Amino acid sequence: MDRRRIGQLWAYPIDLAIVVGFWVIYSLAQDQPTTLAVLLPTIFPFWLGLSLAWLVVTPGKAAVSFNHALVVWAMTLIGGLLLRNLGGQATAMPLIVASSVVLSFGLL
Repeated sequence: MDRRRIGQLWAYPIDLAIVVGFWVIYSLAQDQPTTLAVLLPTIFPFWLGLSLAWLVVTPGKAAVSFNHALVVWAMTLIGGLLLRNLGGQATAMPLIVASSVVLSFGLL
């Protein structure tokens, strides 16, 4: 297995850690508990968006590129916010701005 492929294998877990880390920090800033029972429903829409993005962009790719990262970021953000909204959770403007900025710095 070449080095680029090994680097790509680590990219998804790193992206997932960024998504989970953002939600832990966001929950702490909102004085919400950070137990798994509270965080999992909050993280799940973005985790699903991230996973779907990786399924869309990974086939046939030998290395992670900026275009790859842009698609992963957009699908994670938009998919996560849409799924969160469909699940009945709030998507207030501060959440949209914070998640857009943090995920752009983390995933791009």
